[in-house]
Amino acid sequence: MIEPELETNDPGIEVLPPGHWQVFRDLLAFQLKLALDAMRDLLLSPVSIIAVIAGLLSRQDNPGKHFYDLLRVGHKSDRWINLFGTADSDGEDPRISSDTYVKKFEDLVINEVQKGGMIKNMKDRTDGLIEKIKKD
Repeated sequence: MIEPELETNDPGIEVLPPGHWQVFRDLLAFQLKLALDAMRDLLLSPVSIIAVIAGLLSRQDNPGKHFYDLLRVGHKSDRWINLFGTADSDGEDPRISSDTYVKKFEDLVINEVQKGGMIKNMKDRTDGLIEKIKKD
């Protein structure tokens, strides 16, 4: 979700900044990912305490096993949430993240806009409102 590159090495290609709908889409995706991240953190906090207590009571040979297993799960969930959209640039498989579901939802909305109806009317009204705000 890092800002799109506005420059290119190819002088024949002009890269335009994202339009208001792209920024709005990125904002919604970021908010969804923030909510997922927060829910995960709220869950991991008490579970981590339980994991340490369970490890101390049951694993004399390796009291941190459950806790460190939980940290690995937390790391995997962090990569899946992909809060800042950097997993694909880090060599991770970009197909396996929350971005997959964001894209599916985006495709659904685009399909509904193309069909017309309520979603298209909302988009058209929003476009009109944004244009009015820009003029004033």
